[in-house]
Amino acid sequence: TETTPLGKLLEPLSRPVVDGRRRYRALNPLAGADGTLLRSLAQGDFLLQGFRNRDLRLALYGPAADATSVRRQSAAVTRQLALLRAHGLIVKVQKTHRYQLSAQGQRVTTALLTAYAADVSKLAAAA
Repeated sequence: TETTPLGKLLEPLSRPVVDGRRRYRALNPLAGADGTLLRSLAQGDFLLQGFRNRDLRLALYGPAADATSVRRQSAAVTRQLALLRAHGLIVKVQKTHRYQLSAQGQRVTTALLTAYAADVSKLAAAA
């Protein structure tokens, strides 16, 4: 069976990753929370200057009501950042608290944004 270029790009993400002694779950980049996370990372301002936990938390959850929810949301984003690092989609900028998309991460997010914005009826008519 032939796989599409998008399928070849996303296929490694659909497998778990073992990094040292830790196992990280597979990603579902086309739907759900993983898709939202990757679309948030593809924002233009994140591509230029990188992003911190705080930036991503605000993009995903918006302003928090109290300190407890800020702490919980920050912890959740920390786990998501570890997952993305294990899959090789983001890299940490040395001596900072910032992350940037890796070259693979840029290819994946660009492909996902294109697939997400594509009109299926127009694609079917062109095929």
